[in-house]
Amino acid sequence: MQQVELLDLWGSRRPVREFWSGGGKRVLMFHDCVRTFPAMLAAGIIGPDTLIVQSSSWYRDKARVKGLLDILKQLEEAAPAPFGLSRNFLFLANSEEERASLKQALPEVPVLHVNNTAFLKEDLFPIGPGEKLYDAVLVSKPAPFKRMHLAKDVPNKIIISYAASSIRVTDKSDPVPVESLGAERVFWDLGRTDLVALLQRSRVGLILSAEEGACYSSTEYLLCGLPVVSTPSRGGRHDYYDEFSAEIVEPTPEAVAAGVARLLARLRDGAISPADIRARTVARMLEFRRRLAAGLEARLAALGVNSFDGAEVVAANIARSSKLEEFRNFWISGVAT
Repeated sequence: MQQVELLDLWGSRRPVREFWSGGGKRVLMFHDCVRTFPAMLAAGIIGPDTLIVQSSSWYRDKARVKGLLDILKQLEEAAPAPFGLSRNFLFLANSEEERASLKQALPEVPVLHVNNTAFLKEDLFPIGPGEKLYDAVLVSKPAPFKRMHLAKDVPNKIIISYAASSIRVTDKSDPVPVESLGAERVFWDLGRTDLVALLQRSRVGLILSAEEGACYSSTEYLLCGLPVVSTPSRGGRHDYYDEFSAEIVEPTPEAVAAGVARLLARLRDGAISPADIRARTVARMLEFRRRLAAGLEARLAALGVNSFDGAEVVAANIARSSKLEEFRNFWISGVAT
């Protein structure tokens, strides 16, 4: 039998990635992709013996939750018994606010507050031993929602950005003129090793959007021991912030620059330390992973699987693939024919 493949947003064919399988059951993780669930059901990719774990890139407000609810209800009506929302789904929310919103709309569906950045392999983002060269670093795609202009008054900063093509195909905005933001240097399209080397040479991380998702860059800063200046936000990055790791400031260039100055002073005074920032971040990541592991065990037990060690599987998959890239199906647009 020919294996069914998926299509991503860019039209490339992708294999169906399994998070786990055993005893005639399997766990499939999907990042976004909800609109393609009916086609996957029709193709036999998902069904009564599948636990579907769904994560999201972007904060799901009331409008997005309503759209999600409409699709899932249609899916349940078309699916054969015993397939159902309460039996075959586990939703992950990047923030507690999002979890509550999803749970209110989908009371029958298990929803866990598990921040997406907990799937980063933390060993890839260590604290560096080298000399600090830059007071601040901003890692950002050149998309307008990132509000990069708020960093314009921060002195001695670098910017790490990406080609305009890195803006997702669903974002039709023109790219931000990154070179006009007063950085000491702008670095483009770096691989992870070079990115981490620059984070390790920086003192403070900047993240300035009002709304997005869990935000990998924010957690990567923290893992490298950088405190963060952030604006108030929706999406989940604030899950990792406390009085020892972040300054939350008003969305003005003056407030961002002042927040950086305060964090630099606290670093100099020893009031906060890179090692403590990293340790707190890793502890929070492990908390999210334990929550996912317990949730998987409970949902699989409901499907008749009693030999699944959630903690072992989650840890092993992250160790093998940061962000669970080999075990999640990202941004799927359809089923290949």
